Amino acid sequence: FRVPADVKPELLMVTVVDAAFQSVLALMEDEQAAAEDLWLPFALEQFYIGATPTNEGYVYITPGSKEGNNKLRYFDLLITTAAGGIVAALSDFTVKSIPARPQNGHARPAGKTVSMDQMIALMKQVESGHITAMEAEKILLQH
Repeated sequence: FRVPADVKPELLMVTVVDAAFQSVLALMEDEQAAAEDLWLPFALEQFYIGATPTNEGYVYITPGSKEGNNKLRYFDLLITTAAGGIVAALSDFTVKSIPARPQNGHARPAGKTVSMDQMIALMKQVESGHITAMEAEKILLQH
């Protein structure tokens, strides 16, 4: 990876980790097209932070320790500096398959998203026990 030099130092780790996540999804592009499913980031088992990231480095992606299936895939990611220092190690980064089309067969409306405020409110409901994680997922899939 190569991050522009003008990225603020406090955003560098977030930028590098996001790039690593996007790399996993890019590797799955053929699988997504063949299955007509969307693969979305879903969970992460462990996240180890090591050295301060630099503007150049590498992301190594390997299969995770758990065996995937037709709905879940697991990956381990190792993020390093260009010199080989470990920036972060992510274990069992999970991506989940959802149908590109809802069960009614209609295409999902383009551009319809959940706002950050709506997402935070939804997560607070899960955290407080008012709804389950599965109910939250159903609400998100309806958007």
